[in-house]
Amino acid sequence: MSSQSEVDIEFAKRKIQEIGKYVGKYFVDAEQNLSQNSVSLFDYKFPEIHIERQKEYKKIIIRKIESLFSPEEVNSFNLGNMNGLFLSIVDHHGILNHPFLFGANVASHFHKLFSKNKKTSSVITLDCGNCPLNDPFHKRGFQFHGRQINIFSKNDKNKLVYSVPLVGFRIMDKIITAKKNILFSKEELDFLRSISDKIDSIDFSKCKRYSDQITKINYHLWPMLFEKSLRKDLIDLIQLEHDEILIEFLFDFFKKEETFIYKALFDEEFRSIILDKFRGNYSAWDEKKNYGTHFFWHIDKDGVQHRLYLNEEEKLVATNNFSIALEKNAILEGLRQKTIIPGMFLKFSIFVCYLGVIPFGGFGGVNYLSTIKNIWLDVLPEEYKFEKELISKIKTDGLITIPMVYDYDQKNEKILEQYAFDVMYKGGITKEYLEKIDKLRMDELMRPAIEMTYNYYSNLLPPEDRKEIKFDEKSIYAPLIKLFKNV
Repeated sequence: MSSQSEVDIEFAKRKIQEIGKYVGKYFVDAEQNLSQNSVSLFDYKFPEIHIERQKEYKKIIIRKIESLFSPEEVNSFNLGNMNGLFLSIVDHHGILNHPFLFGANVASHFHKLFSKNKKTSSVITLDCGNCPLNDPFHKRGFQFHGRQINIFSKNDKNKLVYSVPLVGFRIMDKIITAKKNILFSKEELDFLRSISDKIDSIDFSKCKRYSDQITKINYHLWPMLFEKSLRKDLIDLIQLEHDEILIEFLFDFFKKEETFIYKALFDEEFRSIILDKFRGNYSAWDEKKNYGTHFFWHIDKDGVQHRLYLNEEEKLVATNNFSIALEKNAILEGLRQKTIIPGMFLKFSIFVCYLGVIPFGGFGGVNYLSTIKNIWLDVLPEEYKFEKELISKIKTDGLITIPMVYDYDQKNEKILEQYAFDVMYKGGITKEYLEKIDKLRMDELMRPAIEMTYNYYSNLLPPEDRKEIKFDEKSIYAPLIKLFKNV
């Protein structure tokens, strides 16, 4: 007879499978391991038309990389091997921190992490800059040994990453000023001082904004997640802020008035269909619930975003009285002046459904990307029959937020979640650890994410249909405990 905790876990898995049908397969009877999942992510042949469409996006990405790194570094990234674009869209742009997010970079390229000498291209991610500094995965800074270390003050918490100028990090000074140094041992402080010194020694001379600094910082910190013997063959990590790249792309893209994206924005009749069909879906909008935004967000002078809703005069209007005409030239000027920024619906409709980029997502992203794709298949008129055929083939179900980096307290048989700096403090992930964790099936690896994922999807239900579950930690971590005890 199953224990109540196992009954709860099985219920949660089935509910995730029911509501988040595109991500549910990773929680129930998912027999692949990390290596096999990683290989399957890249098992896709791009249509030539998508490769052609992606060329300009790829040029913008490469120009951005070249603007931040030295010619020697750029040459080592093997960017020429990027034909069709496979890109992670998981992270919120910030210093390596949360286990699910830094782990996504490991999971996505697990089978080829240590193949730099084989000219394997780098791990390239396009991170969300359209999120506040206090997003739950960074909380204005990073965690180390269970304690939060803030880089930004509370006054800045609602500013979008996209809108933040260059900053001075000086992390050790901030730790001392906040009197958090008394919370750490001498060894921990020595480590934090070394991290602070490393970040302050990075050449930020080519950086124009905070998001550029994050790209450089994470490039330098990434090797420290692995033990020294693995670093020479480790492929590089290049994390770029996505919104800047998308906005640069839009200036030429909006010259193509024949695209279904252009029609969805600027053709009144088709736009009304789009607003209706996507209403109520995550990543889109729901005016009655005051959720989401119509195509763009407004960014005020303080760098804080406000939702925009279309009125009868065909103006996008925010609650702070900002308004902008939903007309091409007005929109381009708003993008140029940084008073608006594309929302998730527009970003991923272009990125995935038009360009045909293969996105690697999280337990939310896999679902809303697949939902966007399938609604487009339903809503596109006959004149876009060819586009529907293209969209139908795009893979949107590649999940990479796979919890995988832990420590094990043998005395108490307890699994300890490891944030990025916790891993670095111990000298990095070992080859033996990677081999060990690859012995678990995906559904076993995903169990530690079940509480967050279940809460995410059950919150989409009406209150009366939700079931509150207090998950038992030992049951959730049972496959990992068994692995660490017996291997």
